[in-house]
Amino acid sequence: MAALASRYDLRSLKKSVSAGEALPDATRQAWKAATGIEMTDGIGGTEMMHIFISSAGADVKPGAIGKVVPGYVAQIVDENMQPVPPGTVGKLAVRGPTGCRYLDDPRQANYVKAGWNLPGDTFVMDEDGYYFYQARSDDMIISAGYNIAGPEVEGTLMQHKDVAECGVVARRTRSAARW
Repeated sequence: MAALASRYDLRSLKKSVSAGEALPDATRQAWKAATGIEMTDGIGGTEMMHIFISSAGADVKPGAIGKVVPGYVAQIVDENMQPVPPGTVGKLAVRGPTGCRYLDDPRQANYVKAGWNLPGDTFVMDEDGYYFYQARSDDMIISAGYNIAGPEVEGTLMQHKDVAECGVVARRTRSAARW
């Protein structure tokens, strides 16, 4: 849409919102350059029935989804559900007035632990409390022992003038025993 914005009279457009999956920062910046409007981004989940991390207007930080919205609490945790320090990549854990319980369903053990909802996303939080999306926890690319977030690679590729859209996925190599 950013590439088409100059063809239309958008003077009546005051705000724009993206939610669902994290929007690549390159896309947000292209939209802002084309329209002059800072996009409000947010992440939520079907299980939570609400957006729980977002930012708008002057609170937008490039590359970040935002901060925890009022009424919710979030933290980044390790495999043992222990909070990790700012700057450390881990799994997002969220609590709030909405949430999920899978009654008599094996998904309960994966998505709700110790009272925290685990939406399945990998994030990092900075010292200012801004959350930066990395990837779906089950979509991390592991190469030479490093965790590589596909969206991070996509964001870099999207900055090139000749790239309109892209998607990054892992591919098993013949010499690798795993992805």
